[in-house]
Amino acid sequence: MKNYKRQIFAILIGVIAIIFVLFSYYIKQRIGYVLYNWMINAFMCIIIVYSLVMIFCIRKFHNILIQILLCTSIFLMIKFDVPDRFALCIEVPKYEMSINNGREFGKVIEDSNDFTVFEWEPGFLDYQYVLVYDKRNIMENADSKIYISEGKLYRLYKAKDNFFLCLLYR
Repeated sequence: MKNYKRQIFAILIGVIAIIFVLFSYYIKQRIGYVLYNWMINAFMCIIIVYSLVMIFCIRKFHNILIQILLCTSIFLMIKFDVPDRFALCIEVPKYEMSINNGREFGKVIEDSNDFTVFEWEPGFLDYQYVLVYDKRNIMENADSKIYISEGKLYRLYKAKDNFFLCLLYR
């Protein structure tokens, strides 16, 4: 019975960690980028130490497998930018509704005939992540960079039809 409790506890910790990583975009928006980096690094250290303790204290194959999968999945989620992609799935419909209704939603950096550029994350030095609404769908077939009055846009991901996550370099 103790073994099942340990497994359930390990799986519960893993689910909480994955949910924390998935919603880390919103945490980053609330507390700021610098504090978020410190927090995510501390979180990763705690998860790694927890996993090592679980592996060395409980030498069962299934516990080792759970901990290795947990650490690997969190690392891959951060590496492949899953929190931003997850947040795009939630936030883009809000931006789309506001554009269709003619209301302003979020901080607009530039509004031209071709593009409406919304702030996605606060900038750092010369660049920042922006969400671009492409009115004529120019970015779909364009090269990696497009010039606007604010600077150069580098396309990162296509979020939805006519919406792209881009890097704005000034």
